[in-house]
Amino acid sequence: MLSPRPRTGGSSAIVVGSAFVASAGESGRVCAPPAVAFDEDAGMEAPEVAHKVDPRYPKEALKEGASGDVVLDAVIDSNGVVSNVNVIESPHASLSAAAENALRQWRFEPARDKSGQPIDVCFLVTIQFHLK
Repeated sequence: MLSPRPRTGGSSAIVVGSAFVASAGESGRVCAPPAVAFDEDAGMEAPEVAHKVDPRYPKEALKEGASGDVVLDAVIDSNGVVSNVNVIESPHASLSAAAENALRQWRFEPARDKSGQPIDVCFLVTIQFHLK
């Protein structure tokens, strides 16, 4: 997990690395080709954050005392660009929007298949929002 960065009245932290292993029953989504579900057991290397934009703690969430984890799934393509971002779970709509907006600006070193070639993968990212 990356270190949390304080915001006015709250902080956010990022957890990157949970694989989004999609199936028809999970989160109601499947990983659409050409992206594949990340699978470390298949010899894939996980994508790594190359550039991160910290989310801003929304004023609305601060006023309402909202905090918690926002779990997003996204496609990280073979160039490290984030697309198809979807909120899987969130404690508050404004936290969802802040997390989604930040994640869309991130860039990654792409995932690689067992032969070392960059590939498009579906991946989970958790962004934590905590009040101080």
